[in-house]
Amino acid sequence: MPKISWVEIVVTTVYLLNCCMTEGIHMVTPHEKYFGVKVDLSHLTVFSNITFLHVLDEKHKKQDPKS
Repeated sequence: MPKISWVEIVVTTVYLLNCCMTEGIHMVTPHEKYFGVKVDLSHLTVFSNITFLHVLDEKHKKQDPKS
């Protein structure tokens, strides 16, 4: 993955952690505690990358794809 993707992943992770409830502040999100309004998460989307599973050579059959 490009380095810029890692920056976006870290920023998104911190944002999501701030939107999650915690017991330390009596089941209120940090965002709600700081700003005084509930968080609207309807704008979130899923981002992902294509991944490949490594299969040992012993488990490959002759005509199976390698990648």
